[in-house]
Parts: sequence; C-alpha cells; structure tokens
Amino acid sequence: MSNVVSPALTDPGASWSGRLCDEGLVDSTTASVPKAQIRCAVSSDDLLALVAGKQPIPSAWATGRLRIQAGPRDMLRLTSLFSIY
Repeated sequence: MSNVVSPALTDPGASWSGRLCDEGLVDSTTASVPKAQIRCAVSSDDLLALVAGKQPIPSAWATGRLRIQAGPRDMLRLTSLFSIY
C-alpha cells in the first residue's frame, strides 16, 4: 500500500511530493500534487532538527511545529511510523 505525500517547507515556500510505501519515500518530484493523501508542513529549521534527531517527531507534531493533514487511516499508519523514532 502506498500513499502520495506532499511535504512543504513553510519559510522558503518550497514543496515536493512522493509516494510513501514500505521502502520509504519514493518517486520524489517537485511537481504539485493536488490530491495528496498526506500533507505536512514544517519550517526548514524544524526539518533539520527532525532529521538530525534533535527534535522528536511526536513532540514536533504535538507542539504544532510539524503540521500534518491526513485521513484517520493514514494518521494511524503515521503514528506507528513515529513510534520507531
């Protein structure tokens, strides 16, 4: 099962999309995807902190630093993904 994900950096206004599947995020492109099942937004500083492991994903989401728009099923999948971090 794979879903289209569309992340966006809020401060430079950049966005991209890709498919989230068992292998990770694949088929990345800078093309806009209006029907992405999962949308997220984060500042570039917060993204760097998340990638470096300095900011835990669950707390970034809980404090609003990482915003996620997804359906209930996708949120459950993301929650299980976040539990490994």
